[in-house]
Amino acid sequence: MDRSEAETSENLTSENLTPENLEVVKTLFEEGNQKFQAGDFAGAIAAYQQSLKLKPDFIEAWSNLGAVLFNLQEYEDALIIFNTAIDLSPDNPNLWFNRGFTFTLLKRPQEANDSYEKCLQIKPDFMNAWQNRGVVLCQLERYDEAIYSHEQALKLKPDFAEAWSNRGNALLHLGRYAEAIASYDQAIAHQPHYPDAWFNRGMCFMNDKNYPEAIASLDRVIEQQPNYHPAWVVRGLALMNCQQPQEAIGSFDQALALQPNDADVLGYRQEALQQLESERE
Repeated sequence: MDRSEAETSENLTSENLTPENLEVVKTLFEEGNQKFQAGDFAGAIAAYQQSLKLKPDFIEAWSNLGAVLFNLQEYEDALIIFNTAIDLSPDNPNLWFNRGFTFTLLKRPQEANDSYEKCLQIKPDFMNAWQNRGVVLCQLERYDEAIYSHEQALKLKPDFAEAWSNRGNALLHLGRYAEAIASYDQAIAHQPHYPDAWFNRGMCFMNDKNYPEAIASLDRVIEQQPNYHPAWVVRGLALMNCQQPQEAIGSFDQALALQPNDADVLGYRQEALQQLESERE
């Protein structure tokens, strides 16, 4: 949900408003949209609220007011607004999607899933609802359902890199590493600069004890995002498993430069030093 999703007032009509007041409502709404697009969120809120005083059942104004609050990360307030809009227009899939997205960011995955499912009942080809539903199902540890949801998104958009990556995440949780790697490969094919996909690809190889391939993936993460702390840590562990303690120490040092008080990494570095000393004896 971002500023580009602001509703328009193409179908604004009302039997209860004079033509003059209807024009005022339309002007206020369009003013709100312009301010929203310009990043003037306070001005947008004021304009939408004024339009709603004149036309309390103006669904698009409620929806866009919720979107502004969402962009301000005022998620609880946004949720109240989306609920009000849904009461007025219960068959609007965008409102259910926005409600689900808000619950997602509030870390309430079950309620988010319920909203995405309602959205998809109304609009089965809502690609982002399938994608986001897959994410929250993974949070709920319903991994097979998450895979299905991401696959539905991919039927609608086969080059959807994020859906490929998140499908891989669900497969990773299930220990289906070869399938997960294939999914990450698809994500990377469509979006080569994708540190998270490279990292999780590396984790698959780590879990499968294929340490050289893990290192190769983690190197790609670090090329793309040098301050990716977990990549330095896991790379160091992979190097230790490859009996390369000197290189592992260097990797742990990079991790500690980013997070100097990481007790786990300090411990790993000590283990690498001991491994190095053992090799020299």
